[in-house]
Amino acid sequence: EMEQILPKDTVIDDFSSTNGIVEFSVKAPNKEAVADIIVAMGKLDYVQSFSIPSLSEEEGAIEGTETHAALMDMIENEEEIEDMPSYVEFDFSCVLAEPVEETSEEATTEEGGEQ
Repeated sequence: EMEQILPKDTVIDDFSSTNGIVEFSVKAPNKEAVADIIVAMGKLDYVQSFSIPSLSEEEGAIEGTETHAALMDMIENEEEIEDMPSYVEFDFSCVLAEPVEETSEEATTEEGGEQ
């Protein structure tokens, strides 16, 4: 489901999960993408709470993206870089809610009874 939540050019660098606590390091193209991730995670029924313990804006481009490829081409061709791109790197931690098991109750009717 994370692929549907993450904006284009967002990369998860590190991921761990222990006892219902999920932590990951993320690189996003900009702060708007971070906000979109926060809103999307907040809408998930199974996420009980979450936090972003660290966030920093870095100079450069996220490896594996079109922006990174273009930047590497410019550097390789010794072109002047007027506006160095930047991206946001942050850690994300969330607590998952206990899964709720679905139960079905069958309606029963008893006819008769004691009179």
